[in-house]
Amino acid sequence: MIVLGIYSYGHDWSTAFLEDGKILFAIEEERLKRIKHFGLYDRNPLEFLPLMGIKKGMEVLNLTWKDIDVVAIGRNPQFKFQLRPLYYDFTYRRRITRFFSKRGIRKIYWIRHHDAHAGAFFLSGFRKAAVLVADGGGDNESTTLYIASKDNGLERIKTIPRSNSLGRMYSAISVWLGLGFMDGPGKTMGLSSYGNPESISANFYEPTDDGYITHYEIIKSLGRPRKTGEDIMKRNYKDVAAKLQKDLEKVLLHLFQKLHDYTSYKNFVFSGGVALNAKANGLIYLQDFVDNFFIFPPAGDAGTSLGAAAYAYWLETGKCCEEFKHVYHGTEYSNEEILAHLKKCKLKFEYYDDIAGVTAELLAKGNIIGWFQGRMEFGPRALGNRSILAAPHINGMKDRINRFIKHREW
Repeated sequence: MIVLGIYSYGHDWSTAFLEDGKILFAIEEERLKRIKHFGLYDRNPLEFLPLMGIKKGMEVLNLTWKDIDVVAIGRNPQFKFQLRPLYYDFTYRRRITRFFSKRGIRKIYWIRHHDAHAGAFFLSGFRKAAVLVADGGGDNESTTLYIASKDNGLERIKTIPRSNSLGRMYSAISVWLGLGFMDGPGKTMGLSSYGNPESISANFYEPTDDGYITHYEIIKSLGRPRKTGEDIMKRNYKDVAAKLQKDLEKVLLHLFQKLHDYTSYKNFVFSGGVALNAKANGLIYLQDFVDNFFIFPPAGDAGTSLGAAAYAYWLETGKCCEEFKHVYHGTEYSNEEILAHLKKCKLKFEYYDDIAGVTAELLAKGNIIGWFQGRMEFGPRALGNRSILAAPHINGMKDRINRFIKHREW
């Protein structure tokens, strides 16, 4: 059975293919469109599907439309998305249904957004686990707690609406700090380590018996937002980031403790954009009540294509997928293909048998290397196959990369 999973509603559109529970291919549309976080603001008004990802996957896997048995979509228009007019939801569903129907595919699973995130459970290798999904919001939800098992699938324990969102607050403060909405939260997490959370008295989040409260009104009390070019180490910027991070960690620990108290499980799955907060994840993993902690590597919206496909596969067969052990599920190219492309573009190149040794020498001399090998990573982390390499022992190297390549703040 081949399942095609897609996500194409908000930002970070993506495509995934499964065959009998094994991941065949997964890719973000941005990697083919060359537009970061492609989707929400960049798409043509007539675009409703990650067609480049679908086409590339079918080409790589040598598939035809007749080979695809099921389509799974990481969004259910039945649940109104607050930022979209209703006609968009209706048109979105109608156009996608018509598109696949014309190609002979009539079995479509419209997976609720957080259920698609929680589909990570079916790739975790666990027979049962407690699952937490936390993000900015999707299908009018921002945080959902689940009991999950191979036998019974996903059972919702509690849902917290988008109006009370961990991710939205973190992104809002990232914008206030002048770091941006989409990629800003990662920078805010890094900035938090420089600050003193005790210097900020107000709480951004507060644990409660039935979950937590997000205090959006606090943003107004912080004063004016940081201006472009203003030194981020001045005023109270780093302290705000530190307090925000501390409050997030406090709430997440509270939620995972609640999950443990309710289920007695010690296996946990974490997905949704908030699960990309590595500092909080490290703290959760160290808790005594946690034995095994599966953090879905493509935890953001791009991962919902794969999560939806995994959930649809379970709905069809009652089986979990193969355990997700690595992120290398994208495109790859042979030496012959690379050579042909270099010649076509008339680029200067050299071939080395000992590429690792040559690269090590270049790194030791202070060079920055663009490293390209094997299949591309699926998800936001470069983990050795499409990576920037540099020697960390050379003074000023971090600043060189941040200034000239990453274009990051100091």
